[in-house]
Amino acid sequence: MFATVIDAMGEGLAVIDADGNFLLRNPASTELMGGVRSGTGRMADNSHYGLLHLDGTPIGPGELPFQRSLATGDPHRMDILVRNAAVPDGRILSVRATPLPVEIDGRQYAVSVFSDVTAERRHRDELASFAGVVAHDLSNPLTTVEGWSEQVADLLGPDAGRAGDGIARVQRAAARMRHLIVDLLAYATARDNTLSLSSFDLAAVVTDIAVARVDQAETTGVPVPRVRIGDLPAVHADPALVRQLLDNLIGNAVKYTAPGVVPVVTFTGRLDGDRVRIAVSDNGIGIPAGQHATVFENFHRAHRDAGYSGTGLGLAICQRIVERHGGTITAGDNPGGDGTTFTFTLPAADVPLPATVQDVLLHSGEER
Repeated sequence: MFATVIDAMGEGLAVIDADGNFLLRNPASTELMGGVRSGTGRMADNSHYGLLHLDGTPIGPGELPFQRSLATGDPHRMDILVRNAAVPDGRILSVRATPLPVEIDGRQYAVSVFSDVTAERRHRDELASFAGVVAHDLSNPLTTVEGWSEQVADLLGPDAGRAGDGIARVQRAAARMRHLIVDLLAYATARDNTLSLSSFDLAAVVTDIAVARVDQAETTGVPVPRVRIGDLPAVHADPALVRQLLDNLIGNAVKYTAPGVVPVVTFTGRLDGDRVRIAVSDNGIGIPAGQHATVFENFHRAHRDAGYSGTGLGLAICQRIVERHGGTITAGDNPGGDGTTFTFTLPAADVPLPATVQDVLLHSGEER
């Protein structure tokens, strides 16, 4: 019955154990692989099906979602490029694996569900590339607008009346455009730049960002945020992108705090197998019900009508950075009270990131 429902949805389904033995698989799973089968009741090597990372490099042993899910006991998700004789141009599959809660005949199985997202992923990548190019090209004319409007404002002076009000509107609009351009370029950078990996102290990075936020608050006269840092294991990641990730989360927590409330942001972490699981909790206004997953979408603004400014790209950037490191990020209500808790994973310091995750994600695995 389960396989029939999945077939009706056009998704592939396989129930498989750690050794690659199939308990169940539906016809759609074979079709999505281009008709390639093992000819046995057991999964063949990844090369038999042409399973690749999105950059075109082979997926190594133990890297498939069902294998990682069975190894960690947690759900796992990743995009896989299938390229073989039947699918020479490549097909991108979104694969989701979840371990079954009970053993069957003494074996632990995972349910792996996958669907064809080729058109969606390539369209998304094209839009992201276009956004990065447009943002870069808009920077120069915007700088001209900002410079001349500032000069006009200086010439008019503080008692310019209606003309001064008009120039102030131009300057505010230019500032909003500048924020959008900065976020678009940051998103393109988080998406396209090759990762530069090293092991480093995560707590030291959080401390540095927190000090900068405190200095900024004291200078501008807004409530000074309190950042509490618990045990944070070292990670093996791109320091610049992780700094951007953490700064975005702290900035998000500070921005979405009710008026008159002192922002409190708490960082905690723990080792979880070969990864570090980090939780960032705040005492802000929280995320509206039903939007905890959609807040990571491009240009999504959960509090659009509440007077909070923003481009809606900050959390999309966070998700992109985490996914580039092979991890996941989720948002939920803060169990300790008001606010939100963001939970994400990064590779642990003594576990090098798989080479295939380090590289730029391409449209179809071929160099642009």
